[in-house]
Amino acid sequence: MVSLYSVELTAHRLTPFRPGLPPSPFLPRLPLPGDACHSIGEIARHLGISPLTAARWIRRFADSGNTTDKPRCGRPRCTTPDQDLAIIGANDADPFTPTTSILSAYDISCSTQTIRNRLHAIGVEGRKPARKPELTERVMEQRMEYALEYSDKD
Repeated sequence: MVSLYSVELTAHRLTPFRPGLPPSPFLPRLPLPGDACHSIGEIARHLGISPLTAARWIRRFADSGNTTDKPRCGRPRCTTPDQDLAIIGANDADPFTPTTSILSAYDISCSTQTIRNRLHAIGVEGRKPARKPELTERVMEQRMEYALEYSDKD
């Protein structure tokens, strides 16, 4: 008997093969174990994963119908998605705003390191405005005189 399931690599999902619908031309299809010609090892080699992972995916798909990750335990985030967007918006408005100012402006109850972590997550590094000497007319004239005085020397 031919299996009605196929293995398609789309975010580690096993999707059922439905007769009458064309298979995806971009993804590899392989019958599941139970067919006469394919073992878990062959499937694992074809997909480039370990046999234990292939067996786990097949078992998970048989139990729940998909192979997506389950929710994991861990410490909850101290910022909401709306606060994260506000942090990013504040940084977009003025990239030189200190994290302490963002923290107090949006009344977020977390540390400044958390603000930096949210900005690092989107690829933003800390910025400090460049400190440049004030160039008055007198200073510019002195620099020009110096440059002209030593322009002919090595």
